[in-house]
Amino acid sequence: ASLLRSLGQKASIKIHSAGGSCSSSGGWDFYQAVAAAGAVGLTTASVASASQSFSFNYNKNKNFGYDKPMNSWSSSSSPWYPTTSPSCTSMEAAANNNVNSNIKTIPSSPNLQRRMTAIGHFSLLSETLENPSINTFVLALKARTPWTTQRFADLWNKRGMPARHGRFHFTVQDAERGHFGEISSVGSDNVDVFMTETLAPVQPRAEILQRIQTAQTERWDLGEKLWQLDLIPWAKKGSLGILSSSDDENDTPLDEDNNGDDNHDAKASGDNSETGEALLLLRGHHALSDGASMAAALMDLSDEADQLRDRIQLEVEKRLGSASWPWWKRWFQKLLFVLWLVTGSWPAAWYHFQLYLSHLWIRLRHGGNPWQRLEQEASNRNDSTKPGLERSLSFATVATVDQAKWVAQTLAGRRATLNDVFCAAVSQALAKQLQWHRERLQATQTIPGNHLTPQRLAHLSRVHVAIPVHLKGGVILPGESVGNSIGAFLVALPGERPDLTPTQRLQSSHQELYRAKRRPTAFLSHYIAKLATQTLPTSWVSYMFARVNNGASCVVTNVRGPDHPIHLQGDKVEAAFGFVPLAPGIPIGVGVASFNGKIQLTLTAQPWAVPDADLFLSWVVEEYLDLVRVAAAKEASDGTITSV
Repeated sequence: ASLLRSLGQKASIKIHSAGGSCSSSGGWDFYQAVAAAGAVGLTTASVASASQSFSFNYNKNKNFGYDKPMNSWSSSSSPWYPTTSPSCTSMEAAANNNVNSNIKTIPSSPNLQRRMTAIGHFSLLSETLENPSINTFVLALKARTPWTTQRFADLWNKRGMPARHGRFHFTVQDAERGHFGEISSVGSDNVDVFMTETLAPVQPRAEILQRIQTAQTERWDLGEKLWQLDLIPWAKKGSLGILSSSDDENDTPLDEDNNGDDNHDAKASGDNSETGEALLLLRGHHALSDGASMAAALMDLSDEADQLRDRIQLEVEKRLGSASWPWWKRWFQKLLFVLWLVTGSWPAAWYHFQLYLSHLWIRLRHGGNPWQRLEQEASNRNDSTKPGLERSLSFATVATVDQAKWVAQTLAGRRATLNDVFCAAVSQALAKQLQWHRERLQATQTIPGNHLTPQRLAHLSRVHVAIPVHLKGGVILPGESVGNSIGAFLVALPGERPDLTPTQRLQSSHQELYRAKRRPTAFLSHYIAKLATQTLPTSWVSYMFARVNNGASCVVTNVRGPDHPIHLQGDKVEAAFGFVPLAPGIPIGVGVASFNGKIQLTLTAQPWAVPDADLFLSWVVEEYLDLVRVAAAKEASDGTITSV
């Protein structure tokens, strides 16, 4: 059935029986062919018997079907099995005349199910009502013509997305067992059911943030679809609060021969109409794919998709070896990986045991870490910061990739990365946020009913931060589709340490992250999640996931995007922001993404933890700018000058 589905709607089924009369094995083949044809949504199916010349054409529009599961059919129960043994000719005639008026339409796929990835199933089982596992992306484009649902659907099908990434057309059929079904109401080339056109906001940034919050928290029936796209087709440039009205107009796709429909390529047609702005707000459940894979799949829609796939292929061959490698060399590489997993598992387990002891000590001494105490305090209040489905959100483009790398390597050595820089900056912002809460509690502690005092809010000299890791480098490997190839590790970064300079904080963060990345923790967490999903009861999985974070204050995820401009049918993608879904027990999520040479930050937080998202993000930027100034001063003292 999978092979036939991949061949398309014009494929056919032909089954040959080993022999016998048409009313026995030939009849059974007939039932199988009809059921399989309906299950995969094919237009026709043909059945042939080896004993007699016979063929039957199934047409999905003729209401042929069955009223019982296929494995329960017998000569007495099947709607196609007469009480007497007819000839093949009479069976064909009866089928074509549709003599049985009680026959039901064949359902889309009751018996042909596909398993979710273990991590996708894990996300489905571990999410809570307050923490749905939904990845959210915002793409802002310079648009010369509106981005309607029809235009996006045409691009989707032209790029072959139904065949390349079939999961986008799946549904959740059995959440408990982790089975996908397929959408029965639409064909593989019809994606209108996933899309909605919306109006441009009246209050640009505020309304966009509200729509992102709705996308992150509003549930939908996963039995109908796994993703949803909201489009603002066209608006005046700069009116959505994401793009500047003075951005440079001179941008062209890298591949001028691959711009999609020329009717949409204003530059190719010489159209000098006013350039506007379009917005694509995509949300997809983690059961479909992890965020990095989903973002990579969206790049397959771009005019530069072929170039991106060629670069991925070259990178794969460089890291994993060419297909021309001898078998022994590949086996040796796999052996090294297994040895790394085995030898690195003990240091990883010991490190996380130490994190657990630290978390346990704070719980015993202070009744919980500061974030848990703040959540308890918010639960007793009756205002907008009470724990629930609200989110505190912000986003910004803050630096160039080259500048962030220069800061990292100037202050922390050649092995330091831009992720080290922003993890250090986020740790300082976390410290400032806790200090903000202490000042608030100090000012309100005389109000009746306030039981939480600044003294009862523990000081965190080290903050635990969860770091998700895409196990395939944030890309979709050649020949693969979207999925869930993600693990994670915890790391203890400097927290409320006023004695540290920005450089010392960065260096300490780099050392912790470098050691953590050399351990196989991300792979081990991936395998443990798979094992838990396949062996433990659902309630245990949810309970375990909510408690394995060891008091993590924050999630920081780093997604590497293309380092050159990306276009959709000639329209430049100016910005791409991804928002982190909050895991149970972790109140803050920061996304660090590189796109077209720029660093873009997003913040998703519980309002009781971060009441002012813009203020929190400004603390991150302040720490980063302090590092820039220190790096510039260091270079000046060394007598070198770098233009970044």
